[in-house]
Amino acid sequence: MSAYSFLVYPLIAALSTGSPEINESRTTCDTVTAGEKAVSSSYLTDFTVVRRLTLTRGDSSWPFGTQTETLTSGRLNGRPTLLDVLIFDTPRARTIDSS
Repeated sequence: MSAYSFLVYPLIAALSTGSPEINESRTTCDTVTAGEKAVSSSYLTDFTVVRRLTLTRGDSSWPFGTQTETLTSGRLNGRPTLLDVLIFDTPRARTIDSS
């Protein structure tokens, strides 16, 4: 099969499905500031959860490390904040992601 046919099939599929509808309410704001009623702090409590990761290839799987997620509340310049930290411990490295 030529490379040309790999390009044509997705193009035909995209044209035949039409354009997706965009939900405007989901694209207007990506930030919630302290005190807004969009999120109730009563639902957001500090927590830590540890997940065991499993690597699967074909019909076999084996343990591959852990993922630890921690949500912590605090204050920054007098304003309430939330810090969410993900730590991935795998055989080759530790990766830390925070937001």
